[in-house]
Amino acid sequence: MRRLSTIWRFRWPLVPVTLVALATGQAPEKSTIAYVSGTTLTVTTPSGLVTNTVKLQQPVHDFALSHDRRLLVTAASLSAYGGPLALFSLQSGQWSRLTSGPVYFTRLPRGEKEVYADPRFSPDGTRIAFAIHLNSPGDDNDVIDASGPIAVMDLSNHRVRVLKSTTNIDGTGPCFANTPLWSPDGNRILFSCETGAGVTDAGGTTLQQLQMGTNEELWTAALSWVGNSCVLYVQAVDANKFDTYEVRLLDLRTGKSKDATTALKVAHEAFAGLVEAAEKVTIRRTKSDLYIDTPSKHWRLPGTSHAHLTGGWSVAAMPPACQ
Repeated sequence: MRRLSTIWRFRWPLVPVTLVALATGQAPEKSTIAYVSGTTLTVTTPSGLVTNTVKLQQPVHDFALSHDRRLLVTAASLSAYGGPLALFSLQSGQWSRLTSGPVYFTRLPRGEKEVYADPRFSPDGTRIAFAIHLNSPGDDNDVIDASGPIAVMDLSNHRVRVLKSTTNIDGTGPCFANTPLWSPDGNRILFSCETGAGVTDAGGTTLQQLQMGTNEELWTAALSWVGNSCVLYVQAVDANKFDTYEVRLLDLRTGKSKDATTALKVAHEAFAGLVEAAEKVTIRRTKSDLYIDTPSKHWRLPGTSHAHLTGGWSVAAMPPACQ
């Protein structure tokens, strides 16, 4: 599972924000889309109905929004691989810093730093999973050098637990673990490496390395859970060869995969540069733009934008094997 993957950059705005509009008095919908373009965080339904808008003083280059849309976590862009994490309450408008010192790389030479990326909320909003990376000075600071595990933070006390199962992949130490994704029941975490992916229990005691890709030479990356038993993933000749992207569905119980075009109910051309997907919703990234597509709405945003899906698949839309 150790080949190159795409890298996202983050910026952490510890600055005042203005809450422009917040939906109140209504239960969150099962599926929503959150995106940051410029200095505005927007939360919308797949049909385009805006439910939350938060005006920031500077761009946020990555984030996670809790399923109840009350909390926002951002990762700073202090290095090529991330920075400190911060928590923002959409109700009170207050920021708090979540990370203040190394939790895994505790003995580093001068100039090297431990940084954090890819925060993701647990389904109940009480924990966040995130990636730990090592940032070293110099031109040789590639993703192999920046490899690091996945950690989980309890938001009630800010205690961090490094998931031991992600610290020694194939007996060679951590991979470049990234984009941790919680299972709908909150018991497991799916994550990608430079290529390939694994599933760990949320306590970090077990690891299942996933056999993805119809050809071992293909680059692969996890996209989402489909229920608690299946994983949606993308395969391509190379992460940056967008026109070669294919999407497949892996049954974790049988280890077998199949084409996912029918399950997603979107045209094959909507797979180019795919980074996230759920029922009838796709998020794609090219070199210059970010695209969000649903059956009734299409967004084209600058490439500096970031978007994430909250919620997931309805049981009715899941393939029977995943229900």
